[in-house]
Amino acid sequence: MKGQQNVVRKILNWIKRIIFWSATIFILFLFVLIILLQTPVFQNYLGDKVLNFINSNTRQTAKFTNIQIKWFDFVEIKDLELYDYQGNLMVAAQDLRVNYQINKLLSDGKIAFDEIGLTNAELNMTKYQDSLGINLIEFINDLNSIKPKDSTKQSKAIELSIADIELKGFEFAYDNQMNDSLPAGYFDYGHFRLTVPIGEFEDFRVIADTIESMINRFEARDIASGLEVNKLTSFFRISSSGLEMSNLDLITSNSEIKDQVKLKFNGFDDLAHFTDSVSIDINLKGSKISTKDINYFARIPGEELRAEVSGSVLGKVPGLSLENINISFGEKTRLQGRIEFMGLPKIDETFIDARITS
Repeated sequence: MKGQQNVVRKILNWIKRIIFWSATIFILFLFVLIILLQTPVFQNYLGDKVLNFINSNTRQTAKFTNIQIKWFDFVEIKDLELYDYQGNLMVAAQDLRVNYQINKLLSDGKIAFDEIGLTNAELNMTKYQDSLGINLIEFINDLNSIKPKDSTKQSKAIELSIADIELKGFEFAYDNQMNDSLPAGYFDYGHFRLTVPIGEFEDFRVIADTIESMINRFEARDIASGLEVNKLTSFFRISSSGLEMSNLDLITSNSEIKDQVKLKFNGFDDLAHFTDSVSIDINLKGSKISTKDINYFARIPGEELRAEVSGSVLGKVPGLSLENINISFGEKTRLQGRIEFMGLPKIDETFIDARITS
C-alpha cells in the first residue's frame, strides 16, 4: 500500500515539475519575444516581411523607412509610401499610428483595428484610361484575390474595419483621366485635390467595393476652386452603385446643407459622365444656400442671393426637378411648389417650368 502511495506521489511530483517548467519556459519565451519586439533589427525584419507580402502578392508596391512595435497592441510607421498598379503614389504618410487588439486583428476573413492616426498624409485616387477600376479599389481587389493555403476553402472578400480614424494635415485627391477638366473657378468633380487640416471618422469599414463610415468631424478646402468646407458630419457610404450621405450637416463659408444626399450610378465609370449618367436624390431640411456656392457648380448671373431651402432635388442634371420645394428670401418672400429644369448645366440655355402655389 505504501509502495503504491509512493508511486502516486512521484507521479504527482513529476507532473508538477512538468507544469512548473512548462510555465517557466512559456513565460521566458514571452519575455524574450517582448524584448525582441523592442529591438530595431527584429521590428524591421517583421516590417520587411509585411512589405514582401504586399509586393509579392499584389500589383502595388509599398515601402517605409522605419517601424516601431510597442508591446503587442501598437505600431508606428514612418514615411510610408504605397504605389498603385501604374507605379504612381497612391498613399503616403509621414507618420502612421495603429492601435489594435492582437486577438481581433485577424479573424475569419476580417482585419480589425481599434484606432489609426495619420499625420501629414495623402490619398491619391485615380481612374486611369483603362478598363480597370479606381486604383484604391484595384488594391482592395488584389488583397481579396489572395488565395488561402487550403485551396478547398472558398475565399471571400476581406473585410477591413477601423473603430476610429484621425487625420491631421491630410490631402485627398481624385483624378478621373476619362474626364475632361472643367473651366477654372468650378469645382471639378473629376479632378480635385482637397487639403484636410482635420478629420475624425468612426466605424470605418471596407468590404468588396463598398466603403462606409461615420464622419464626426471634417474640414477641407479645394485647392483649385477655393471651395471650403468648414464643417461636415454625416454617415457616408460609397460603392460601385452609388454614394450616400445621411444625417448630413455640411457648412461652407456661405451655406449650410442638412439632411440627405444620394447619388446613384452603374459603376465608377459613370462618374466620368456625371451630368448624363448620375441620378441625384437630395432631401433638404432648413438648409441655407448661397449662389456663391452654387457658382462652383453652375454659373448663376447677378449679385449674391441667399435663401433658406427645404424640399427634394431629383433626377439627372439636364432634367433636374425640385419637388415640394419651399424657398424663403429675406423676411417676406417665399416660394412653394415644384420647379423643373431642362437643359442644365448651361443656365442661359435652360428652360424652366415653375409651378408655384404661394
